[in-house]
Amino acid sequence: MKTLEGIQVLDLTQAYSGPFCTCQLADLGAEVIKIEPAKWGDQTRSWLPKKNGVSVYYTFVNRNKKSVSLNLQSDEGRQIFLELAKNTDVIVENLRPGAVAKLGLDYETVRKVKPDIIYASISGFGQYGPERDRAAYAIIAEAMSGHMDHTGFPDGPPVKTGLSMADTFAGLFAFAGILLALYHREKTGEGQYIDVAMLDCLFSATESAIINHSVFGSNPTRMGNRELFGAPYDCYKAADGYYVLGVGTEKAWKNLCKVLGKPELIDDPRFSSMESRKANEEELTEIINHFGSTKTRAELEELMSAAGIPYAPVLSIAEVMASEHIKARNMIIEMDDPRTIGKYKIAGIPLRMSASEASIDTTAPLLGEHNVEVLSRIGLSEDDVKTLSEKGVL
Repeated sequence: MKTLEGIQVLDLTQAYSGPFCTCQLADLGAEVIKIEPAKWGDQTRSWLPKKNGVSVYYTFVNRNKKSVSLNLQSDEGRQIFLELAKNTDVIVENLRPGAVAKLGLDYETVRKVKPDIIYASISGFGQYGPERDRAAYAIIAEAMSGHMDHTGFPDGPPVKTGLSMADTFAGLFAFAGILLALYHREKTGEGQYIDVAMLDCLFSATESAIINHSVFGSNPTRMGNRELFGAPYDCYKAADGYYVLGVGTEKAWKNLCKVLGKPELIDDPRFSSMESRKANEEELTEIINHFGSTKTRAELEELMSAAGIPYAPVLSIAEVMASEHIKARNMIIEMDDPRTIGKYKIAGIPLRMSASEASIDTTAPLLGEHNVEVLSRIGLSEDDVKTLSEKGVL
């Protein structure tokens, strides 16, 4: 049984943070009804890359959902939404702060027709604060959270992370908040409002940078792949690519010296402690790179693993997709939608629970695909749906 079976979600989200959140709910069994603008749908339907004219991006984060096209600018569209809300458990939106209030579909309005509703808003900067009205995508939140200034190499410009971590973090925090709110409602009967900001989520995850500034008063600078408090902890060059080491204990350091064929480094005053290794990191990096430059990543894997040293090759996405471990964990799911992009593979569900199920059962919906099915629940016939479509309401 899926844990969230019987939970209905109205999904007013677009782009990534919100759809990623509701995707998690759908995977766990919630019925997620995606409310999309009547004419064009979620903005990501037009995003690249595309296959057969269909956005692959949209397909990835909108699996397991149903689509209802609805013009919320119209009185009839808003009324339909509020009728649907009466039998809904959760509403999730990620419009700009104040947008749902202008539509007359904010939390205070909805709770009048559904007092125990759980209503989650995801935004760049939150529902209050001096920056609340600032437009935000992931790169904006990264720039203003300290992450971007802290990412990259010392002699280079700030760098954003390779993936949309601000959206991912916000989506996961909202997902967690919704689960907590459902649990709270089960105990008390009360619904509640959830306010999640991408900036807050990223700032909360700056970990050592905050600690270093708070305790020592310093402003952490970019260090590439290195670690502020230890060495060797970096990305190094092998004969056929790159690999990383994370040597965090004296035992691992001594074992590494033996693998390098330089046991004398154990007592070398330049490297005999974590502090001295960090102070002489450039010399240490030269020694490690010289050793690794003549060996393949597979050869290094064998040596490092045998010595119990934390090691990993830097894998491309193609290599990860071919990983036997990833396959064994069911982290690659094969999908097929002949109506759109055909056969494709997506990442599986990372959550593993012994008594609850999660699965990816359906591909992303066509725009308005479930209009008749969903709207019949509030008394609209197929002819009604056709008429509303002709009027531009659906």
